[in-house]
Amino acid sequence: YQRRVHGRSDMLRELLLEVQVALHPASLGDISAGVHRHFNNSLLKYRPDMGGCVLAFWGIHLGEPSGRIINEAPHVHFAVRCNVLMFSPVVNEPLVGIVNKIGNDYIGLLVYNFFNVAISQEEMPSYSFKHHAGLSWQHTNGKVLRVGSEVIFTVLRIHVVEDILTLDGSLKNEVFVPARNSDTEVARSGSKRAKKRKDGSGSKHSGDSAKKKGRKRQRTE
Repeated sequence: YQRRVHGRSDMLRELLLEVQVALHPASLGDISAGVHRHFNNSLLKYRPDMGGCVLAFWGIHLGEPSGRIINEAPHVHFAVRCNVLMFSPVVNEPLVGIVNKIGNDYIGLLVYNFFNVAISQEEMPSYSFKHHAGLSWQHTNGKVLRVGSEVIFTVLRIHVVEDILTLDGSLKNEVFVPARNSDTEVARSGSKRAKKRKDGSGSKHSGDSAKKKGRKRQRTE
C-alpha cells in the first residue's frame, strides 16, 4: 500500500509506504537494523511495484513488535511504515540533466547525479547541433553543450536491466533560438551610432569628458 503525501514534481514523489518486510532469522537480534538494511539494499534500484527508484527513506516505524512466519519459509515478516522519496520518470515528459559524456554520435547525461541518460545524434535537431573537436556539441546559434552543461530533454524510453534504470532522451522537441543575422545587427548598430552623431549626442559626451578632465586638473593644482 502506498499513499502520495507530497509531490515535488510528477517524477519526484514523496510517498508513505506500508509494506511487509521479510527478515532472515539472523536479523532478529536487531530488528531495526535488519529493516534499515532491507531498505538500504533497495536504494537506487527500480521497484516495479512502486513504479520507480527509491532515492531516500526515513521515519521507519514497526506496525507490531512481533512478526509472522508464513508457511514453511524461515523468514519473519514485519509490517513496516516509512516515508520514501521516489524517482518515477514518465515518457514524453521533460527532465533536467547534466552532461557527463561527449561522444561522436551521442551525448551522455546524469539526472539527479545518479541516473544515466543517452541522447543519440538522431534525437538532436539536424539543423542545430554539430559535433565539435571531440569536446562539445555546438549549436548554430553559438550555444555549446560540453561536460557540465545543463540540458532540458524529453524522456524517450525507459530501460530497466537488473533493477538498474537508464533513460533514452530527445532534444527534438526543444525550442532553440535561431542564430541572429550578424549583418542586420551591424546595420542596426551602425544606424544607431549615426543617429546619435546627427543628434549631437556624441559631442555632448565629449564635452562632458572635457569638463571632468578640467576639474581633475583644478584639484591637482
